[in-house]
Amino acid sequence: MSTIRFAEKNDLERQKEIWRLCFGDSGQDMEIYYTQRYKAQQTLLLLHRDEIAAMTTLLPVSLVTADGHKAKAVMVFAVATDPQYRGQGFASELMGFCDQYLNENDIGFSVLVPAEKSLFGFYERYAYHEMFFMRRIRLDSKEIAELPGSGTEDFKLYPITAEEYNRRRNRQLEGRLHIAYSDEDLAYQKALSNMSGADLYGVEHGTVQGCAVVERIGDRDIVIKELLLPAAQLNGGLQIIAQQLKADVYRLRLPAFEGEPLGGSVETFGMLRVHNEKEREIRAEDLGYLGIAFD
Repeated sequence: MSTIRFAEKNDLERQKEIWRLCFGDSGQDMEIYYTQRYKAQQTLLLLHRDEIAAMTTLLPVSLVTADGHKAKAVMVFAVATDPQYRGQGFASELMGFCDQYLNENDIGFSVLVPAEKSLFGFYERYAYHEMFFMRRIRLDSKEIAELPGSGTEDFKLYPITAEEYNRRRNRQLEGRLHIAYSDEDLAYQKALSNMSGADLYGVEHGTVQGCAVVERIGDRDIVIKELLLPAAQLNGGLQIIAQQLKADVYRLRLPAFEGEPLGGSVETFGMLRVHNEKEREIRAEDLGYLGIAFD
């Protein structure tokens, strides 16, 4: 018989053990989460015979529609089952509990980012639908240097605080269906970026204030997890990043509605579930943007 409850202080070490078994993160990755972002009251645990067998976290976020309506939502984050307990339906039990809890607390939506493509079908069984998309592009340093545009002479790139990043992000995404985060969430992402040797950056060109989330993978590989700039400044923004953050390969994630001249492929990134039928209809063709998944 299994039971589900929110985490308590004495559960922490067992949670970390499951995290290591399921996600294979380095100790530093995990400790950043548990020191920077973890909250027991947002963490659901499933106990089987009094042992924690599975867990997930409900991170409060907002779903912002194109007309500016902001609805309460959660990001279902780090769904994990101890490998010895897989195949017993524990993840399904957690998802069912989440639905009940969100309904009871008048939270209209939940979003999630499946860890791999095969899991999209799993979550569809629980009424999740593809809703958030990204353009994924791989460029080398030479390709970025040769992009058409006015060059980097009038561009600026510099680290900014989580609060300033969030302000710029929300402004750049006005008029678009997207997920909005708290300053605390962005501080967690900043810590992840800093650990890799990069940061959250402000990207400026005249009066335009954009932003970028950058992480390093080794010495010569960079992931730009988010780059938000108007189309006219996109190439110059990429060039100033490549100029100041040297690498051989740049793996770029853009909103699906941006960057078409750069090529790449548009892919489903996240899924949405409606828990309150009174909420307005959200359509996949609106090309929703999620962007930051703390992956």
